[in-house]
Amino acid sequence: MDPISKLLSVAAIFLLASVEFQVICIQSVVLSERQAGNQTEPVPTNETNRPHNAKEVNVTQNSTKNGHESPAKLLTKPGYDIRRPPQDPITGRPVLVHMMAFADFIETVNEQAGEMVVAFFFRAEWNDSRVRDVSEILHDKPGYRKDMLPMSGRLKETLWVPDLYMPMARRVVIPTIHEPAESVTVMKHGSVAYSAFFVIALKCEMAYVDYPMDVQSCFLDVMSYKYSLSEMELKWHPDSLQGHTEIVTKHFRVTISIPRVNSSYIIENADGSKRYVIRLQIFMKRHLAFHLVQTYLPSAMLVLIGWLSLLVPLDFAYGRMVLSVTTLLVLVSIFVTNSQMAPGVNEVKALDIWLFMCIIFVFSAIVDCIADLRFLSMVEKESQIAGEERPEAELPPVVDERGSSASPVGQRQSLAGGGGSSAYIRFHGSNTPFQADKEVLIATPAVLKWLRMAVFLERSMTIVYPTLFILLVAIYWSIFLTSYNLQTAESRTADQW
Repeated sequence: MDPISKLLSVAAIFLLASVEFQVICIQSVVLSERQAGNQTEPVPTNETNRPHNAKEVNVTQNSTKNGHESPAKLLTKPGYDIRRPPQDPITGRPVLVHMMAFADFIETVNEQAGEMVVAFFFRAEWNDSRVRDVSEILHDKPGYRKDMLPMSGRLKETLWVPDLYMPMARRVVIPTIHEPAESVTVMKHGSVAYSAFFVIALKCEMAYVDYPMDVQSCFLDVMSYKYSLSEMELKWHPDSLQGHTEIVTKHFRVTISIPRVNSSYIIENADGSKRYVIRLQIFMKRHLAFHLVQTYLPSAMLVLIGWLSLLVPLDFAYGRMVLSVTTLLVLVSIFVTNSQMAPGVNEVKALDIWLFMCIIFVFSAIVDCIADLRFLSMVEKESQIAGEERPEAELPPVVDERGSSASPVGQRQSLAGGGGSSAYIRFHGSNTPFQADKEVLIATPAVLKWLRMAVFLERSMTIVYPTLFILLVAIYWSIFLTSYNLQTAESRTADQW
């Protein structure tokens, strides 16, 4: 090998050795810095660097950290077991839980779905001898009340709390901003209270037979889901119901009460276990004034128009017919609109009965007009037949359509056929149901028979029509208003304890 090649080989080996030496030096420096940093900097103890369940583990194991006791050890006596409900230490009776309710507001009432959304503050109080007295807990902590200690609702994961269950609730939500709207309070002599704000979507079975004079009654039952009668008793507190016991919504006046009967009862499950159930009753009385103005008064006025059409002379029979048919179409339109907007479309309601009877009355006015036209057309037909079959000398007396007598003896023929004071055959104006060029009618017995029938029907309808409608109004409102007032009285006399 020539000297130049030897020189290049030595230089390459030297260069590789120097690079390897630098790498080793850098690694040693980094390692020493890391060791120095571990000795001088404390391990972060913020919440984000803790294990996800570190707090829960410490609480449940009654451990201490930095000299502070966990809530479980601070509040409870030795041997406390969250899985077992408290009992009376002397008699061994099951724990008695007193419930209180504060009605706040009603958000919505969905009649089509049979659901209402209500907001309540519920408070449960019980005595747990396994919990330390609040004065013992706070004896060395100045600035705190010595009769009660309110704490976060998350403490219910540490202390025993009754498992409230609402069978008729479809959804129950506890509103949350920073924390859920709930709290656990420890008081004197081992008393504990749990309170929370609930927004409840409540299932409500509604009946619409008396609509719109209906008063709906819904129930909110509260019970324990897993504790039987031998483990927990549930009763209303003496001051059980507070807040807005009467709430006015868009369609209802709502009364919330504790029912006089069955405010607390016992149910038996399929497995034979029994549980206490307490109940709130919610009455919803519908606003009637809206329906009176929007439906009842307009429909009654349309029936009145149908009666007034009977007083229009038959000289204007075609205009009378148009008036009656238009009135009928308006009533049918009101009926269809209310059927589409009213809840409980598969039920026959009080409003449906009213509108249907109004339609029948207006329809009867149309039938009366058609019958009168038919009778008078028969009068004209019989008069024409009589004029064609008999000589002029044998014609019976005739009556002028405009009221003047045209009989051979100069007398008017009575509709009654005698010499009494009954009405004569008269028509006013030229717009009659008869031919415009016909001046007289031949007063044959057949003509007089049809005229008597037309006059009798006309006079009878003008009397029978309003009489029957007044009778309908009296019967209808006496039945449904009586039921409405009875249900209203029941809601007012419900026991408020």
